[in-house]
Amino acid sequence: MRYLLMISLLFPATAMADEQRIGFVAGSTHGVGLGYSRQQSNGHGWQVSLLPIVDENLDATVFMGGTIFRTLNSNSWGRAYWSLGIAAFYNRDSGNHWEYVCDESGGNCRDVERTGQLDEGVMLSFGPGVGLERRWKQFAIALELPLAVQLGYNNKSLGFLGMHPIPNFSLMYFW
Repeated sequence: MRYLLMISLLFPATAMADEQRIGFVAGSTHGVGLGYSRQQSNGHGWQVSLLPIVDENLDATVFMGGTIFRTLNSNSWGRAYWSLGIAAFYNRDSGNHWEYVCDESGGNCRDVERTGQLDEGVMLSFGPGVGLERRWKQFAIALELPLAVQLGYNNKSLGFLGMHPIPNFSLMYFW
């Protein structure tokens, strides 16, 4: 019986329908932010995510990701799947800030802009993962455990940051 269950997980269920999804995504290989996903009836699917945060002085934090899915088994309450994803985290900090400065007598105070050093970097996380999704009517929650290989680029230097099993999570509405 155990072997039949393991073999059944290798083949997608044929009862799936084409679905589109929109919702929230957070994880090492899925990215962070708003997500859009498309699941096809043959068990294949893809997802993209994006969350840009930009200040008035163009300091920015941007999260983005792209993932492909393959459904292993599906029924009316959920599915098991594997994925292959890549996510990027971009950060730019000009180091500029405002400081409240007073003269020695304390009577004349004003805001002064201080110029700092530009700090800019990118972190990439990519790798495969296995996940489970639970459905309730038109909503789905998924939790996935990937093996995220992480690379970083900062100060004109590329470096290996490690391999970490940082989970992916999503909350999606589908139709």
